[in-house]
Amino acid sequence: STSEVVPYLVCKSFNGTPGTVRVYDPTIVHITASVASCNASVGSGSAKSTTSSWDNYNPPLVPSKVKKRIRLLSTINAHNHSVTRMLIGGGGKEQQTFLATASSKGTTIRIFGLPQGDQLWAWHRGSKPCQFYSLSWNGTADRLASYGSSGTIHIFDWQKRKETAEMLESVDGDDDSGDFEKVHEDAESRAFDEAVLQTAGSKPLLRRIGSSITRRASGRGNGNASKHRSMAKLKYKPSMLVGAAESSGSNANSTRSQPLVLSLLDRNHGEDRKDNRAEKEETLVLCSMDGELRQYSSKSGGSIGLIQIEDVLARK
Repeated sequence: STSEVVPYLVCKSFNGTPGTVRVYDPTIVHITASVASCNASVGSGSAKSTTSSWDNYNPPLVPSKVKKRIRLLSTINAHNHSVTRMLIGGGGKEQQTFLATASSKGTTIRIFGLPQGDQLWAWHRGSKPCQFYSLSWNGTADRLASYGSSGTIHIFDWQKRKETAEMLESVDGDDDSGDFEKVHEDAESRAFDEAVLQTAGSKPLLRRIGSSITRRASGRGNGNASKHRSMAKLKYKPSMLVGAAESSGSNANSTRSQPLVLSLLDRNHGEDRKDNRAEKEETLVLCSMDGELRQYSSKSGGSIGLIQIEDVLARK
């Protein structure tokens, strides 16, 4: 964290589980020094004596290594899989500091409050595994942009409040269980469910299938009804600029899922927009490895429009 008010240092825990992270305060340093006594023989009594003439001798203490440790504030069990991306947001004079984490599976982004490390929110990116390349908070830490190997840019929005325990448990993207985007949305699926339920009384196997369908349709089976998804998303496509096409080999598929650097910037920063979130607008800046710089306008309604595109590596 770059905040001068409440700075934090977050790192992966290599001694615990792969999905564990630790939060430190780098401004508080504990100094510990271990010492070792000298074990050399310093003398003995005569052969007839039962006690040593040096029994009351205290050997000198030899100073050992001095260790400096910063203060550990909390340990967070963030994911079941290894944590691959972490980003701290907020932390102003009147703002709480938040930590966004993503795992190697890449289906869920979780939000934790610092320094306690309590989980506040969880976003569901998708069902298929994905490697996250970049995360970016906006200035007020109420929106987060992400990009990964799926080739899709997501913008997430939240109210900066803690979700209920039931909702947090339902958004568990690290599970190995199946996931469904939407369950039984069309009339044909509902008709099939009703037919199965009518014939389930006499056959145990169909009865179990029918009960499973009922749980999924009511949202109790996998919690999809309560999953928080992105408010806007954009499929990244390779550049058609001459300089970028030459540097990337003019292969559209080669740049489709290349790493991008994201930055989500607030427009009219400093204005009071707490009571007017519906008109909130940010500028999404993308920078690709081939030198292409794009600017998009992201609005609360979910629309993302291209503002400008240029090749920063082009020769002038």
